[in-house]
This record gives sequence, C-alpha cells and structure tokens, in this order.
Amino acid sequence: MAQTLTGTSLKLSYTGTLTQTQHLLAGSTAFSIAQINQIDNGTGTNEANFVWSYTGSMGRSGSQTIDLYGSEVDIFGNVVQMDVLKCLVVENTGDTEISITTNGIGFLGGTTPKIHIGAKSAQAISDLDDGWAISGGSADTITITNEESDDGATYRLLVLGTKADASSSSESYSSLSSDSSSSESSSESSSESSSDSSSDSSDSSESSSSSGLKSSSSSSESSESSSSSSSSPATSSSSSSSALKSSSSSSSSSSEITETDMVLLLHFNGTDGQTSAMDWSNSEHDITFSGSAELDTDVTPKFGTAALLLGDNNYVTAADSADFDLGGGDFTIDCQVRLGSVGGNEYLWGRQDDDNNRYYLRWTGSNWQLIVVDTGSVVVNTTFSDSISTNTWYHVALLRDGTDYKLYRDGTLKGTTSDSDNFPDLSSGFDIGRANSGAGVFDYMNGHIDEFRILKGKADVPPVGGPTQEYKNAAVSSSSSSSSSSPTKSSSSSSSEITEGDMVLLLHYNGDDAATDTRDWSNSEHPITFVGTAQLDTAQKVFGTASLLLDGNSDYNTAPDSDDWYLADNDFTIDMRVRFSTVQTCVLMTQWSATGRSFQLLYDDGGNNLKFIWSTNGTGESGSKTESWSPAQDTWYHIAVVRNSDELYMFVDGTELGTSTSITDTLFNSDELLYIGCEQGTGNFMAGWIDELRMLNGSGVWTSNFTPPTQEYKNAAASSSSST
Repeated sequence: MAQTLTGTSLKLSYTGTLTQTQHLLAGSTAFSIAQINQIDNGTGTNEANFVWSYTGSMGRSGSQTIDLYGSEVDIFGNVVQMDVLKCLVVENTGDTEISITTNGIGFLGGTTPKIHIGAKSAQAISDLDDGWAISGGSADTITITNEESDDGATYRLLVLGTKADASSSSESYSSLSSDSSSSESSSESSSESSSDSSSDSSDSSESSSSSGLKSSSSSSESSESSSSSSSSPATSSSSSSSALKSSSSSSSSSSEITETDMVLLLHFNGTDGQTSAMDWSNSEHDITFSGSAELDTDVTPKFGTAALLLGDNNYVTAADSADFDLGGGDFTIDCQVRLGSVGGNEYLWGRQDDDNNRYYLRWTGSNWQLIVVDTGSVVVNTTFSDSISTNTWYHVALLRDGTDYKLYRDGTLKGTTSDSDNFPDLSSGFDIGRANSGAGVFDYMNGHIDEFRILKGKADVPPVGGPTQEYKNAAVSSSSSSSSSSPTKSSSSSSSEITEGDMVLLLHYNGDDAATDTRDWSNSEHPITFVGTAQLDTAQKVFGTASLLLDGNSDYNTAPDSDDWYLADNDFTIDMRVRFSTVQTCVLMTQWSATGRSFQLLYDDGGNNLKFIWSTNGTGESGSKTESWSPAQDTWYHIAVVRNSDELYMFVDGTELGTSTSITDTLFNSDELLYIGCEQGTGNFMAGWIDELRMLNGSGVWTSNFTPPTQEYKNAAASSSSST
C-alpha cells in the first residue's frame, strides 16, 4: 500500500550480512547490519514520508518487475511515485530462493548483480541519510526473480522514501510492525489505530529470517481489508502473468473490478499465422477470424507471444451477446494498437446491425472519433484530438463514466464529452478491426491490436503510461465461494497450499456441441489438439456446458511436450471425470513412447484394474501401482492419482483404492506429446467422455478419503498478480 507518513514515526529492525560480491555499495568491503532505525516523518536524514508495500507471487522460474515511478497504482487509485528511495525490504515468504536485481537505482553501483534471498528470509537495504534518487525517465525498477524451477515463490516488499508533495495526500500512515510476535498479530486489521504504531524494544531481536513487515491502515481506511497491501500489480516476465486490476484514479469508481465486469479479454497469444484466439473472460465468447486476419509474431507484441494482424477485409468477431449491449451504463473498451498508417481513417472496433443501428471508434488522422447511431439518428459524435506515429504501440481506452465519455491514450486523458444518450442494443457480433462507416460500407484497420478488453459496468481509468502487463484472466466465479469442493486442498491433504504454478493443466471442456477446440485454463495455456472425430458433447457433462467425447477407435487430444509434464520426484495430482460408453482397456493420460517413457494412467479391462506406471530411464517400466476397479458403463466417475511425500495413492469418487504405494523414483523427462484418451495415438483408445481434467505438478492433494469437488476448479490467475 502506498501512503503518506504523517504525524508519527516507525521503527524498522533488521539483521543481515552483506558482502562485497553483492555490490550493495560499489567497491566497499564486506559489512554487517544489525540495528534498529527509527524513521520519522519528513524528507531529511532518518526521515521518510512515503510508504508503499506489495505482496507478490511467481510461478516456477518467474519474475516480476516493479517500477517505483509512475507505473504502479495503490489501493486508492493513486500513482505510486517517489523522489528518493530510503529503504527497501524484501521478505521471501516462500520455500524457494529468490533474487533482486535493479535498473537505474544507485545501490548496486551501476552493475547488474543479483542479491539472493533464501527461503523464509529477508534482505533490507537502506540509506537513511541521502537515499537513492528515483526518476521516471531512467526506468528505475526492481526485479524479483524466482531462482528455482520446481515450485512457485511468494514475497513481500516494503519501500520507504520521500516525496516532495506528499503532504497534500489525504491518506495517513498508521503503523508498521513485525508480524513475528503474536502480540502484534492483530495489526493486519484495517481498524488498527495509530496508537499501536510503534514497535517496542523487543523488536530488535527479530532476525531477517523471521521478520514480516506489514502496513496496517488507519481508522480512516477501515473499509480496506487486510489484503489491501497487495494492491499494486507488478510487471511479469511471463506473457500469461497478467493483472485484472482496478487502476482507477480518484475520478473513477473506487470499487474493485469484478470478474463479471470483464465481458471480453483477448490476449492474442499463439503461434505465427494462427487464426484462432481465446476469450479469457468468464463469458468465453467464440472468436471468429475473417479474411486474412491472423496472429503475428514477426512484430514484437505489446505483451505475450503474438499480436493480431489486421488489414483490408481482415477482422475478428466476438459472437453476438448481451454482454455487448452497453446501454447507458459505465463501460471501458481498451486495447493496445499499432497502426501501419496514421494519415487517414483506421477503424479499431465496432458493432452494427445496419446503417441505422451501429457504433464504432476510429482514428481519423488527427483525432479519435466515437460514432453512435440509434434508429437512424446519430446520437453521439465526438472527437478527441491527438497526434500519433506509425508502427508504435499505444494503449487506447474509451470510457463511459456516468454521462461522460473519456478517451485515454497511454494513460493521458485526451478529452471528455458529456452525453446522456445510450448505446443501442444490437443483435450482431462485436468486430475488432472493422466497422460500418455508413451506406452499407465496411471499413477496416491496417496494423496490429493486442490485449483487447471490454468491461461492462465499470469505468477503469488506466495508469499513467498505460498498462505494463497483460490483464489477469478471469477465474470461474462460481468456484470462488467453494469450501470442501474448492480446488484448494481438502482437510485430508497436506497443509501446504496449491499454487497457480503447481496447476499446469486445466481443461473444463466447455463450449458448443461438436466443437473441436478447447482451452487450457492453467497459466501455461497449453494448446490442445483434437484428433480424429474427438469433439465436445453438450449432451454429457459433469460441470459447465460440455465434455470431451471420444469414439474408442481413433479419437484423442494432445498437448505439446512441456517441462510441465516432467513430474520428476515431485508431489503431483492428476484427476479427471470419466464416463465409459464402452468399458474397454484404454489409456486416460500418458507421456509414453518407445524411447520417451515417463508415465501412463490407464484402465485395464482384462484385469479390471486402474493402473499407473512410470519409467525412470525412458525405455522401460520402472514401477507401477495397480488397484482393482470395475467401472460400469454410462456412469460418471472422479479418478485421481496422487503422489505425496513418496507415497502414491489412487482414488475413485473420493475413496482410496487399496493402500498407498511407496515411490522414491525420479520419473524420466520425456520429450513426447502428452496424450489424452489413447496410447501414443496408435491404440488403447477410450470410448466415452472426459470432463474437468486437471494436472498439478508440485502438489499432492489427497492422502485419504475425500468428497469429490462439486463444481469446476477455479481458473488460474497469473501468479504474479494473484494478490491484486
């Protein structure tokens, strides 16, 4: 949380050893820190008037970059900016090693070494006399990196600094304390008063390995929950590490953006020439590519792996939906746009039934123009003056806030027009890169679009400079309120939490009847290929709208080889719903070939057994677990295979089959495709349906009988921004 330090002081205690190789002060000899600093309100020596804290998490080998000047937004919607950094504290709250690197901040002496922080430990760096100057132009950033590839990482960040105009802020700083003392455990409450702000002298004994620094709000902020300390997003190195966040300034609604507000989210990630895209909102709108519209990796995308390439007669359409009936309510339509030509009309997006009922936004050569036509009358015709260049990425956001239309380019307001007229309710799809410009004529856009989003019911003011990362994917809202049926561990499992980095595959198999595509709702976003006549079937499903239908002789799904499938000696969970139309020997999931054997989950009809086999060398079977099971035809079952602490478990409908089997092996790292519903595409095909398939690499969920989930698992939100 970013706040102003007014009328109080705080004590900061830390202990650590800093060495010359860490380059904390260029050319210095090794030195140690073990002290208490009392920091008073102000801008001089041992003073700070700006406090900001952030809680972050990362996937395996992930990283986050945090800009201390202008790119972050606090819980109040204010841009985080400081003039001088006085103290930086990074606490590693996870079980993996993390590191710190910086750009443009002086304490690393102009070099780029890493400061490593071990599990459950912390590092404090301070210069309470002069500090280090912070300026936007020099891209002053801190990057936190997860140094391990086997598990996710979590951390907390505290920044103290000075800001010349901080006294004008209406927020006040209440307290900063160590959470290692049980007597201070209540300091996270938003109702904590300033009378508890100072730490007692016993805090000096807290070491960096145990201290947990947190900011608690003053009574004037009692409406903020204890989770508000994680309100700011951080830029992630992963394309899927995105942020669904309210970056609104005080001029917009102070409430958070909910997943129901977001009715369309297109990252346009994929491979070069691809002609499909996923809607990552909960609405999961079907997206159609027309003409020669395609994904392009030749041009550096704004975020992720690709951008949408458009041109004459080339556009994409989100299928008709009431989600796009904007009426007279608040909304936000924003995207990243890169125009190939700026001298004439370029149509970013539009929706139209006919000449008399339509709306669109275009670039005219000198301004952005919004046109709304309702039953033959032009009810909105407004322009926002601007100057842009070709082949340059810009963030363009159109907002309706009450009766005001506002257009922001790269976070800068380009104009406001007051108009109480409504958008018409239409029965057509929403076009990107095309619009009806009148007289039945369609016009297009030449260039690229990336990160396209629509919020319905929310005017979201973008941060200064525009977003610095992808928006966070929606999570299935129905599962957020679950208890024993949630995707987190049940009481019978180990106590550690499932992280989004652990979930490497999540297939809901929702969609239209006979559709031949689906999406992976994990952060990995693995592309899924349908082979044979494999298709979605709306007649059978456990959750959602459909399930995967396989014919038993040629149908299956595949996903490309990935390190995600390398189970090694990790805890893991593979679970799914299955229904057999014909009970026959079949492989449910495998990464297994003659020279690339890793694991295989199958049903053996000959022995009426559920089996899990594995290999340590890629060529032979190193071990197996076989348990008796006789499934019935046309019956849904929940199947789970779990490795937890070198024990292997099997469950059907939450009941353990047999007893656990010892497994100490490290599974082979195969380079084979992942197959679902067959063995290597050549045999042992499944006949029936599969639904709600999930794979966790790093978490063994169940170790005793449990109640199977009663709803879909929650989709992954980018781990780097899960706290926003």
